[in-house]
Amino acid sequence: MKKDSTGNNGDFKSHEISILLKMSLTAMSVSSINCIFMINSQIKQPKAIDKVSSPIFIVGCDRSGTTLLRLMLNQSPVLYIPPETRFIKALVANKVIYGDFSQSYQRHFFIRDLQTNKATSKTFTFPVFDLTVAEAAAAIEQVAPTDFTGASQAIFQASATKRNKQRWGDKTPHQIQDITTLAQLFPTAQFVHIIRDGRDVAVSMRKAGWLKGNMLDIADYWQKQVRAGVNAGKSLENSQDRYYEITY
Repeated sequence: MKKDSTGNNGDFKSHEISILLKMSLTAMSVSSINCIFMINSQIKQPKAIDKVSSPIFIVGCDRSGTTLLRLMLNQSPVLYIPPETRFIKALVANKVIYGDFSQSYQRHFFIRDLQTNKATSKTFTFPVFDLTVAEAAAAIEQVAPTDFTGASQAIFQASATKRNKQRWGDKTPHQIQDITTLAQLFPTAQFVHIIRDGRDVAVSMRKAGWLKGNMLDIADYWQKQVRAGVNAGKSLENSQDRYYEITY
């Protein structure tokens, strides 16, 4: 059984999901709970959105519960969000090298970079998708000629399709700083910004050893991350339909 970037089993049993849901829903505000149900409702409405070309990006400050939210949304029969990928901002800079992906060597370069790109300190991006090289190359070839966005969508979609899901998403917390770029690359994308109480984030980060320094330093980091997400999300065109906040 594969483990995700948190070290947890990626396919929790149903009773474990139930426990996690009860714990998280107890901590969340009524508005945040309604937001989750609204997201799930929209996922199931094919007329409201294009389920293939409209990804969901989960973002937030570190230690805010993005992994738990991913597991909750993955209970949808149509949506699949893999563990952290963290490649879009890093590899979009190579789009000239990838060209239009119509040649096999262009697809090879892209897949090779996914294999060597660090998703977390302990994982690489490509294995997250649970695809063979041949499956990934075939998925991109089907949409070629295309651009970086099209090739990325093809990989995500192939991973979702392998699990009989119709729509894909991404959970990379650090992309809280990249909402504007992601919105440009994926014009129909929706964003879910999870905002955990800064005091709880600070304690969690200290325990995990993710940030050195005193509580004031961590508080400043939390504030910058949250503010970046809020400002970028609310500045999106049609932000009321594309940007959601979950607070607890």
